[in-house]
Amino acid sequence: MNDFLLRNIRFVLWFLIGLVLIHVIILWPIKSSLSAIYNAVNSIAPIVAIILIYLTFNQQRRQVQEAETQVSIAKKEFIRSGKSDFLNRVDQHFILSLNIHRDNVAAMNFKGQVIGKDFFVEVIKCFNDIFNELYIKQNDEIHRYLKRKLSKNDFIDISYRILFYGIGLEIPIETLDHNFKSYHSFLKPDLEGDGGFGWFIYGFWSNQTAMQSNLSHYFRHLYHTITYIHDLEIDQTEKEFYIKRIRGQFSNHEQALFFINSLSIGANWRKYKSTPESTPIDLISTYELIKNLPGNFFEHINHKCYYKKIKYEEDHGIAFEETPKGKRCHEQLPA
Repeated sequence: MNDFLLRNIRFVLWFLIGLVLIHVIILWPIKSSLSAIYNAVNSIAPIVAIILIYLTFNQQRRQVQEAETQVSIAKKEFIRSGKSDFLNRVDQHFILSLNIHRDNVAAMNFKGQVIGKDFFVEVIKCFNDIFNELYIKQNDEIHRYLKRKLSKNDFIDISYRILFYGIGLEIPIETLDHNFKSYHSFLKPDLEGDGGFGWFIYGFWSNQTAMQSNLSHYFRHLYHTITYIHDLEIDQTEKEFYIKRIRGQFSNHEQALFFINSLSIGANWRKYKSTPESTPIDLISTYELIKNLPGNFFEHINHKCYYKKIKYEEDHGIAFEETPKGKRCHEQLPA
């Protein structure tokens, strides 16, 4: 029998004995009758029985509560064990993906030479050369040729497409039309006329090595890894923990490449949908993939104006949209 119940029974018995003794001591001299004592005990007995019943039910209630607590603890342990196994599998997949990313970066080559992370330095340098030539030096000429103005976003898009796909007379016109869409109307040369503005473009970048073979695999793998983490049924803080580890692998030039790519052919990074019915998610802002990119990284482009919600490292934890410079920005992400 439970110790608690034994203690209560002893208490009730001593209480009963005490009442009997009191009645005996008080009533005996007065009535000198055993029947009086019997009646006194008889009147006390129901009260004692009620107390005993209450104590018994109270003890049973305590036992039920303890059992429910033990069951709850067991359930939590079971869930924790299952979640632990799940997270172990996630960790294994994540570590494998991180190693693949590192291998991809180490294997990056430029003009036939493996240069690893320095590849991204060369890529950004090439982009800046193309963008500055088109947007700064040839802007007016392009406007006159097209008879319409192009936005800065258009020039970013064109420059990145030239960098990514490459351009040259050996590339079929159909392929160029597909790669450059409406822009190709001024990029392709007029073979039967005076050449048009396209001759300049081809002459300037006809030897430009296309970065597609390197960058396609690089972005495809990262996109798969980050969307895999994003779609997991885990807390948002846990998702951010994993993706922060991925971002920690990026150099400034890689983050700059993320930014440029997202304004061009990589729009899915800012329009990701887990299902066709779900609301689009901006992965770059949500996980601050370009958090460490300095504000003066580009000469003529302020990436912070496009991703204002990010708390950039140099802004000391304040979202750029809350800073004085951020409030004066008017650039917008492409549709």
